[in-house]
Order: sequence, then structure tokens, then C-alpha cells
Amino acid sequence: MTTSQTQMRREVLEIPVAVDRLLRMGGDDIRRAADAIRARNPDYLVSVARGSSDHVATYLKYASELLTGTPMASIGPSIASIYNRKLNLAGSVCLSVSQSGKSPDIVEMARMARDGGALSIAMTNNPDSPLAQAADQTLNLHAGPELSVAATKTFVNSTVAGIWLLAEWAQDAALLAAITALPDALTPSGAKRLARGAIGARRAQLYLLPRARTGLRDLERGSVEVQGNMPDPRGILFLRRGASWSRFYRGFRVSGDCADV
Repeated sequence: MTTSQTQMRREVLEIPVAVDRLLRMGGDDIRRAADAIRARNPDYLVSVARGSSDHVATYLKYASELLTGTPMASIGPSIASIYNRKLNLAGSVCLSVSQSGKSPDIVEMARMARDGGALSIAMTNNPDSPLAQAADQTLNLHAGPELSVAATKTFVNSTVAGIWLLAEWAQDAALLAAITALPDALTPSGAKRLARGAIGARRAQLYLLPRARTGLRDLERGSVEVQGNMPDPRGILFLRRGASWSRFYRGFRVSGDCADV
């Protein structure tokens, strides 16, 4: 059995290149934002996102609490866009995640957070978007055009940008080194070296790629094997906790969207 060359598959296979582009071009944005967070010395962080971007925010909540000891809570965008409520966010940092940067409720919530005293940081694939204009700092995801319905490159680059920001804020040299090695780790040979502990594995496995044992091409071959051997399922149950929970949940949401499972 063979897989068809769908747009989503093509974009998934572009992920190592997209991550490499982010690491080459996004450093100045990341460091400026990290310096601003360090100067703010926040008591807590809040996140504003929906859909796959909210899965990124959930991952960053665990990462922030594990890495910096700073709690993060999610705020529903409707608080600002529908209920028109203002929150007292003095002394905090607000991370808003939106691939397009055009979702009106995310933009309004990011603006309200800034007006409420938060340092507002936007993560978006469109640095000229309304969300970027509403924020104090903008992290360009550099993912390139994404046409498939399910987010692929932008989801991964949002995750990498977020953990990179936290690592720069915490000045965690070991984690920063592991992030630098990510484009290689996302290839089949690099993933095997990561599993053997050859490229900053402890930090990378804890925060980025827990127990990584495969690359994108291997996942592609594995999907064919699963497709050929799996009975017609009514649903899929997954069990996970901690920092990897949101990424597994995202994977199964994509399964539901694309396979009607």
C-alpha cells in the first residue's frame, strides 16, 4: 500500500526545513522578547489561543512551570471579544498564539491584556497581522505558507518558538543547545541519535521530543503499516500526562479531522 502525495503530507515533510528557517531567522525576535520578560520578572503568565494554537499553549504551560517555576493559565478569548470584560493583568506576561494573526477574538484579548498591564507577546506566522500590531513583542514563526486544513508546520514552529522563548528567558544553555539541534533531530537519522542521547537528549526529551525514536519518514512508513492493519475503529483512546499531553491530544484531534475517527 502506498500513501498519496497530499498537501498535508507535503507540509509535514517540510517541517525540518521550517524549523531550521525559524532558528536561522527568529533569534532577534526571541531574544528581545526574552529580555522583556526578564525585565518584567512576572509572577505568572497567561495564554490566549484557540484550536491547535491552544494545544501549543497547553504545552508551554507545562514547560514554563517545569523550566522557570512560573505558572501559566489560559484565558478564554470570549472574555474580551463577547463579554467585553477587562482583567487586571498587571505584572504578568500574555502569550497569544495564532497562525494567521487575524482571529478577531484573539486580537481583542491580546489588546485587552496589554491594556490590563500585561506584557503582550504574539506568536504568529504573519508579522504584519492585526495580532502583531496589538502586541508589545512579536515572534514571527517563519513557517512559510501553510495550505492544508490541519496545522502542521505552524503548529511545530509555534511549539519551538515558545520553548525557545522560555529557554532564552531562563538562560538554560543545555536546552538552547538541544533546540539548535532540532532540525537534525527531526530527520530519521537524527531522531535515532536523539534516542541514544547523542544530541542534548536529556533536555530535548524532557521538554521537546520525549522518548523520540523516529523521524518524519519513519512516521510516514509507520502510518502505511497502521493503515493496512488497523480495523475500522469507532474511536481512539489515548493516555498521557505532563508536557507531552497536549501534543498527543493534537495528534489525535488531527486523526479525527482527517480520518473521521
